[in-house]
Amino acid sequence: MNPEPVISGGPVFSNIWGQQGSMMTYTEGFKSNMVRKMACPNGISASALAKEVGVPQQSLSRWLRN
Repeated sequence: MNPEPVISGGPVFSNIWGQQGSMMTYTEGFKSNMVRKMACPNGISASALAKEVGVPQQSLSRWLRN
């Protein structure tokens, strides 16, 4: 029996459409830095930051709300 494949960032999973992805984990410092970029007076939007840094927009928005 082969072990479950693992890629950098977390275990591989399949979504409901059968597509594979990975669950990334981010440090609290990284999250705080991203929130600062969005929350400052001339902050960048979560959508724009997502494209810039490669983090899902939904994650960035959730971090900002919390």
